[in-house]
Amino acid sequence: MNVFVLVLSLTQAFAGPICRSLALEGGGSWGAYESGVIWAITNLTNPSDITWNAVSGISVGSINAGGLAQFPMGKEKGAADFLLSIWRSVNSSSDIYKEWDGGLAAGLLFHSGVYNTAPLQVFLRNHFLYPISRNFTLGSTNFDTGLFSTFNESVGNSILNAVVCSASPPFFFPPQQFEGYTWSDGGVIINLDVFSSIERCLDVTSNEANIIVDLVFDGQTGTLPVETKFKTLDVLGRTFAIRSYDSSIWYTYNAMIAYPKVNFRYIIHASEPMPGGIVPLNFTKSVLEREIQMGINDTTALLKNPVDGRSIIQELFNTVKTNIIYP
Repeated sequence: MNVFVLVLSLTQAFAGPICRSLALEGGGSWGAYESGVIWAITNLTNPSDITWNAVSGISVGSINAGGLAQFPMGKEKGAADFLLSIWRSVNSSSDIYKEWDGGLAAGLLFHSGVYNTAPLQVFLRNHFLYPISRNFTLGSTNFDTGLFSTFNESVGNSILNAVVCSASPPFFFPPQQFEGYTWSDGGVIINLDVFSSIERCLDVTSNEANIIVDLVFDGQTGTLPVETKFKTLDVLGRTFAIRSYDSSIWYTYNAMIAYPKVNFRYIIHASEPMPGGIVPLNFTKSVLEREIQMGINDTTALLKNPVDGRSIIQELFNTVKTNIIYP
């Protein structure tokens, strides 16, 4: 054997395998943006560079993560096409939720959520048709214990239950019963689960430097748009937006500090305000298509002019750190 080849082989063996992971943020109808990002990444990069060993998702990110999990490593382009087809099949908000009999008043007074999410469950059953083929982590809030918990591929055929648990923002959507507990949106506590993405990779390689993480913030993260006029639902939507905005960046920043050798590669976020209003529950076809195109455009711009992921995280953190209440 050539000496150079021998040395190279030994170096690679010592370094250990490469592990790639993808983390997807929560944000209701803004999940369409994520699908545009994923499509652009898979079509504009080397396929071998985006073979994600694991994906993590919160809220709507769990829907996209669950969709990706139906495709094995090496089939990311097919998975991206599948996600686009899912989002482009949504015709209106009624495909995702509807008012209860009796309207909003009935939702407020007689149910545990303003809207009935039966359409969402039907929608997912119609699209989640294939077995789990990739590791995933879905974050949800346990309403009984008050703790953040995760589901993974061990849920098997119950993946749809896990997805809906993660994607049920309180007040708007009713909590879900699953595995003996009451569950709600993971974004109540963590809206972008970077830590799980890294920890799943640590199961693959003990060498932190061999971990590559890609992150998608599905809302605008440069600055929060200034709003001055709110109706009741807008107030709640704004509250969740501020909470998730700060917490996503806070947890991402802390993950970067906790794992100094991890390669934070593609950090993608919206470059302009997301369409559809303050509350991200507008599933109008035109709104979703605009979000998809925004995701494609923002990703294309980043890939043309790559920026170190850690510097992006630091910049995002600097924009909000004065508003964060440190624990």
